Amino acid sequence: MQVMWEQMASDPRVTGVVTDWAACMAESGYPGLSEVYDAENLIYERVNALWEDAYADISPDAGEEEWRAIEESIQDELAAITPDEIKTAVADYTCREEVRYLQVQAEVNVEHQERFYALHEDELTAWAESMSRNAG
Repeated sequence: MQVMWEQMASDPRVTGVVTDWAACMAESGYPGLSEVYDAENLIYERVNALWEDAYADISPDAGEEEWRAIEESIQDELAAITPDEIKTAVADYTCREEVRYLQVQAEVNVEHQERFYALHEDELTAWAESMSRNAG
């Protein structure tokens, strides 16, 4: 099954649509992205850096009040990221729609799974039967 997932990811239709998505994102002001989840990771990296900085100097013996103060202090910094997060998400969604990313991904996924099933039907049937015997 791992081979099947790798084949889906490297299918020329998928790699092509990912390339188209990356070009769309570059045109939208997000150059240098090469994988569809890179846009989300831009925001995750910023958020994680804020949390890491916030907790960098806290003592392991800090009390509940100190932990709460850190949690409160970071909220303004997180809120400052929100407009960029929304802008990035809108560009990502728009580009996925424009290149039909989800549709192509689903078509390729179904095709590869059908091929996998056809090649391994006997094994899968035997496995399903053994699981149903073990469940009961």
